[in-house]
Amino acid sequence: MTATLLKHEYLRTRTFLGLLLGGGLAIVALSTLFALMEWPVLSELGVALGVVVTLLLLPATQIALAVDYWRSSYRQLGYFTQSIPAKGSTIYWAKMLWAWLASIAAMVVTAAAALIFWTAFGPMLGLAGNPFTMAGELLDFASQYASSGMLTAIVVSFVLLMLVWPVQYFFCVSIGSEAPLNRFGIGGPIIVLIAFYFVTQLITTFAILILPFGLGLEGGNLAVVSFETNFFDAFAGNGNDDVMPLGFLPALALIAAACLWRTHYSWNRKVSLV
Repeated sequence: MTATLLKHEYLRTRTFLGLLLGGGLAIVALSTLFALMEWPVLSELGVALGVVVTLLLLPATQIALAVDYWRSSYRQLGYFTQSIPAKGSTIYWAKMLWAWLASIAAMVVTAAAALIFWTAFGPMLGLAGNPFTMAGELLDFASQYASSGMLTAIVVSFVLLMLVWPVQYFFCVSIGSEAPLNRFGIGGPIIVLIAFYFVTQLITTFAILILPFGLGLEGGNLAVVSFETNFFDAFAGNGNDDVMPLGFLPALALIAAACLWRTHYSWNRKVSLV
């Protein structure tokens, strides 16, 4: 059943996802061309547009999927979705899995866009215009300070961190679509999203205090090190400039697990359409 639901999600969203990712990649390619031409105004516009579009490809994809999740689950299309002969949580997990797959695809397209854009942007910074040459140099530089295992862990952690966003968006949409918040339409999910943001900030801040460890240089190599902090430094983001705190990662993992469980429960017990 999950495979069938995944196929349905693909067929239903492939058009707007293709336009979003394909159109974004085309805009970056055109921006790169403008930047390479060194035309007054157009070149500067191409650089600015290329940077913005490259950075927004992934978040724009995830936000578009969250809006589609709301419309297809809790608005007019929701009556069709909820009538599918499958458990609510099964439908939810299919949508969640598709959001993860689409997010990974958006990351790949973002990487491709960055490679294209670097051919124009790199020389502006006085660096090699060949993106693969630059990537090799960057990898060689990083390998002087970190082992291959550490670099792999950083990349995997980054990917997983990006996949947390759809979990949070879908949670906010589902809770905001439960009674009585569903009376506010799209306002319900927005209210939950704002409240969720502040709660998450508090939890991750306290997590950094409770788990004071992070990435820093130790003996000339990148390693997990401990550091001292206090509430005001953690809340304001001050202090320990030579260490990147990692205590927020376990907190985000627990928050994501709680969001998954609560949204699973919502689909089975709390679905309310208006």
